[in-house]
Amino acid sequence: MSRPAAGILPAVVLVLALAAGPAAAYWQPIQQLTDATDNCNFPAIGRGLAVRDSFAHIVYANRMSEQWRLFYLRSTDRGESWDAPVMLDDALEGFTFSVAADGAGGVHFINRRPGGVLRYRRSTDNGASWLSPVTFSGGCETPLLLTDDDRHIYVIDIAGSLDAGLYLRRSTDGGENWGSPRLVASQSGFGGLCAAATPGGRIHVAWGYGPSGESHVYHVRSTDRGESWAQVQRVSTTSRVMPWSIWTGAGDEVLLAFTRYQGPQNFRRSSDAGRNWSSETTLAVLLSACVADTFEGIHALGVKDETRVLYLRSASRGARWTGAVDITGPEPGTRSRPQLAIDERADLYAAWNSRQTGQVQVYLRRGVGMGGAAEPGQRRTHYPPRLHPNPVRFSVHLDGAARARLYDRRGAEVARLGPGVNDLSRFPDGVYFAVLEPGPAAGPVKLVKTSR
Repeated sequence: MSRPAAGILPAVVLVLALAAGPAAAYWQPIQQLTDATDNCNFPAIGRGLAVRDSFAHIVYANRMSEQWRLFYLRSTDRGESWDAPVMLDDALEGFTFSVAADGAGGVHFINRRPGGVLRYRRSTDNGASWLSPVTFSGGCETPLLLTDDDRHIYVIDIAGSLDAGLYLRRSTDGGENWGSPRLVASQSGFGGLCAAATPGGRIHVAWGYGPSGESHVYHVRSTDRGESWAQVQRVSTTSRVMPWSIWTGAGDEVLLAFTRYQGPQNFRRSSDAGRNWSSETTLAVLLSACVADTFEGIHALGVKDETRVLYLRSASRGARWTGAVDITGPEPGTRSRPQLAIDERADLYAAWNSRQTGQVQVYLRRGVGMGGAAEPGQRRTHYPPRLHPNPVRFSVHLDGAARARLYDRRGAEVARLGPGVNDLSRFPDGVYFAVLEPGPAAGPVKLVKTSR
């Protein structure tokens, strides 16, 4: 295998640090994205915002002539400007719809229609055009749409007309073909359903279950893209709780937020992919959406008093959190259903519903360079690496269409990395250098492999 010239690695690493330079982290002005004569709402269950590279995707419901219709907004320049809205469906039930974007130009949309029928649509060109819809029947109730960035698309749903339980539908080819529903968990009731997937193929699902006033929060995980599932475990330590959101990154971290009836807002954290959970932590607001940057940062949004959307950040993967910051401005009005996404440059996209003009509209605010800043408003001094997680235990994810050569500390090439997930589980612990092709600079990124 080829070997770079002696002494090149430290020199290029220094060049990368200097070329990136310090960059300010700040919130841009708020944008009002809709101006309809009637309400425009994000989903009550599901995700209304997805971001991939320079493309941002938003879906929302708009009531027109006493009928709800679903619309799609697209930005091709990281949220600076937006195309005209496109109608994706003309009927919905229960505000249960979702959008997701994969790493191959795919954009995916699902909606629950009257009668428990699911309608799925996809785009293969980053939302420029949409293919004909596909329908799933079977008494579907609460569909959640996920992608693991590797052309695996998942629909997790409570299917009423099948045997009572929670089911997974899966496509392994970017949504072109779908398998039969697979049973995930069997119970007589599910509440507060939420789910998340990682680039490595792990799926986490949480829900609430129990008699009225005595519900607990449960969690189940798959480590093989839904082929098999671990045993269902109860996560809550007391009853009368309901899950609100779950998040997982490319590594082993999992965060599960839940609310206790007439009590504080809590979350629990797992650092071993959901096998064990830390003690409950109380925050100033219930976490509604979370994303991670390629450093140790986790970013979250929550609603306070139905009037403010608060931004929180943890620089320690959820172990500690900064104080909450209001990002919605001083204008009066109710605010709800916050959405959060992050791009490969570590810019945040925060969106929410607000009634400030007489009708509920969609608003967006971008946080430039928020990933990697120790605190909001501070300066970051590293270009966000395109390899994550780092340090890595099992698999490393390479963003976008880039490729990389991986070298050990002696300068010997030991692997070639492609877009998406790359398995490093058999590599010895130590320091490696990945030379990105293409990248922000033609030089290596330090990558730490550890088994701990």
